[in-house]
Amino acid sequence: MTVHSQRFDAVVVGAGTTGAAAAGMLARGGLDVALVERRRLEHAGARWVNDVPPWLFDSARVARPSGAEKQCDREPIALLGNGARTSVRLTRPMWGVDCRALGDRLRREALAAGVTAFERAEVEACEVTAGRLVAVALTERTEHGLLPRQLRLEARLFIDASGVAGALRRRLAALGSWPEPTQDELASAAQQVCAVASAPGARAFLGRYGVRPGEVVSRTGLDSGYSTLAVRVEPGLGRVELLSGIVCSAGRTAGPEMLRRLKAIEPWIGAMEYGGAGLIPIRRPYDRLVTPGFALVGDAACQAFPAHGSGVGAGLVAARMLADAVVHSPDPGRLEALWRYASRFQRELGGVHASYDVLRRFTVGLAPEDVRALVDDGVLSPPLVLSGMDQRMPALDLGELVPALRGALRRPRLAAALFAHAPRIFAARAAYLAYPATPGEGALAAWARFAAGAAGHTADVRA
Repeated sequence: MTVHSQRFDAVVVGAGTTGAAAAGMLARGGLDVALVERRRLEHAGARWVNDVPPWLFDSARVARPSGAEKQCDREPIALLGNGARTSVRLTRPMWGVDCRALGDRLRREALAAGVTAFERAEVEACEVTAGRLVAVALTERTEHGLLPRQLRLEARLFIDASGVAGALRRRLAALGSWPEPTQDELASAAQQVCAVASAPGARAFLGRYGVRPGEVVSRTGLDSGYSTLAVRVEPGLGRVELLSGIVCSAGRTAGPEMLRRLKAIEPWIGAMEYGGAGLIPIRRPYDRLVTPGFALVGDAACQAFPAHGSGVGAGLVAARMLADAVVHSPDPGRLEALWRYASRFQRELGGVHASYDVLRRFTVGLAPEDVRALVDDGVLSPPLVLSGMDQRMPALDLGELVPALRGALRRPRLAAALFAHAPRIFAARAAYLAYPATPGEGALAAWARFAAGAAGHTADVRA
């Protein structure tokens, strides 16, 4: 069978929002770029509504969503523990973004910038020479029963933006240390936009929780400490948005099953109009993000936010940092150029993610009654919740901290666990500020041990 070979400056695998953004940014920087997607291009990436803080679009220098892309602005939310007597009420600092429309926009912009797209193309093999990825073999499925086409793409830089599947990462284990996320480091998430089958039923649901149309009811700690079920009835009562997520530890209900149960007990929720489900890595970013000729971005790099699993904004920022680092280099796959991306991401966002990974490890071990106590006793204060939603470090406001500490002390067992984790939250952020500025295996391994000691996790990279 004939193998068709082509050469590019960069090959991006995965045409979701992160991959499409990276391809477009690199092409606008003057590189000849290929974008590889295993599905049809218009079906790539997430197909649901994702909550994204708007400041992340600004940081990525991506135009903020508008029109059909922007489903909702900052809106009130009532956060409740399962069976809690009280709720945390605040205005969430995120926008609801239709990832279908955002992905379509980013892919259109990439193609307009000259990106060559290969859709329905599966990575079959990787070619490595002298420790550097130099080519990938693809099988491109064709229409109308024609034989698939065999492709070989050469490039100086390859980017894995294929999500948790890690289409390239898993084939390059010999080049780096990228342990597969454990069950406790994966969340099963599902999101649906459904019709409202009964307006009176929707009104009764809203009245039960004391909220208005457009406000979000989010119940946390349903099946574990790391689980959530959110419902937002749109103004006009025409549609309802559902979101579920739960850590994938054995024996716990998966995200799609949580929505099935909800719809069984809330018959006013009608047929799904669109949505989807998938696994999201909720651990800190990998210690190593690059090797010569190769970079990880987005969920493939475990760059989703550990506290709630949103990865769209961080993926866009990672794409921007990567493009900024390599477009002016004579060799975009040169390790020194790629390291500028890795070091910048880890210092600016990686430490924030690692800090919330400490909280994620704390919450995974909580029982539903523990989460209910945290809400009822005021430990989950509005500033703490807002900081997590906004993907920023929590502010230390003494006026808010004292009541939270008092609430924690009412539960000695919970207080002991919380106080054991609290210092690591800020130690992790500080440790990531020391991520090596220049490449070096010894320096990276030493930093990985240091960061692991500060945050209480296990290092990916070892000497």
